Amino acid sequence: MKSRRQFMKQGALVTTALFAAKPFKTFSGVGSSLSGGNYNHLVFLHTAENDIPAFGKIAGYINTIKSGSPGTILVHSGKKDPGMYDFDISSAESKQLPEYDIVAKNGVNAGVIFIKEGEANAVEKVNQLAALLKKEKDCQLVVCISQLGYQHKFAMDDTKLAVGSQHLDLIIGGHPENFTAKTMVLRNSMKHEVIIQSSKGNERDCSKIEFSFDNAGSKKHVHVATRLYKHAVTA
Repeated sequence: MKSRRQFMKQGALVTTALFAAKPFKTFSGVGSSLSGGNYNHLVFLHTAENDIPAFGKIAGYINTIKSGSPGTILVHSGKKDPGMYDFDISSAESKQLPEYDIVAKNGVNAGVIFIKEGEANAVEKVNQLAALLKKEKDCQLVVCISQLGYQHKFAMDDTKLAVGSQHLDLIIGGHPENFTAKTMVLRNSMKHEVIIQSSKGNERDCSKIEFSFDNAGSKKHVHVATRLYKHAVTA
């Protein structure tokens, strides 16, 4: 039976009947991004690049997005130390990473879980922490910064993590070689959507994903864009 998806224009929340990985269509060129000034709105802007030039199109994009939305969360998902930018979240190996962090911006609490490459019991760890963040720490969104890699034949990866997860909304993949070029949506063990978006380790891949929430804290809209640097060059 073929999977079906219904997409509402202007970045409306995606509803799917997916039980396996399928590409998540972006709304770039179809509709505008969500209104960055709105309350209860988050923008995740993420890259694994360690040395973003201080000037140029990618720096201009980052600065424009940050200045236009108070809900921008700048994420560095690579292993090496990032350069000049003051990232809200970083998974650099030189840091003593906590099991989780909470970023509060623009009326939303985003819980962030860190998973290193080859980490044992990743699903159990994520499920325990995601439940804590959603149920006890009042997080409307739970994100995993993962360096597992998108797909492995035998080892744990981002797709297996998504399918086995509970209470997880988004996986940002930081593996420099094993990644998906497209945003993907899978069903978790509770049949809820989990979005996977990767940050390839070079300056041409700085991806963006936006969420807005209603007054009760439930997800209302999603908008996805990838490779902002490439878009900036060709625009």
